[in-house]
Amino acid sequence: MMTPAPALQAKPAVDKQPYTVLDTRTLFARDRQLLICHRGEYYRLQLTQNDKLILVK
Repeated sequence: MMTPAPALQAKPAVDKQPYTVLDTRTLFARDRQLLICHRGEYYRLQLTQNDKLILVK
């Protein structure tokens, strides 16, 4: 009897991405929220208790 092959998990090829990849574990290592400044406007990125991301102006 054959055993099923383990499910493959897709991993992004970080070195081949045309953009920067930031891991949320690094972003939220100290706090559960951070500020992003874009063109002089500030946005707050929050990590919720359910591990969801919320971006608020």
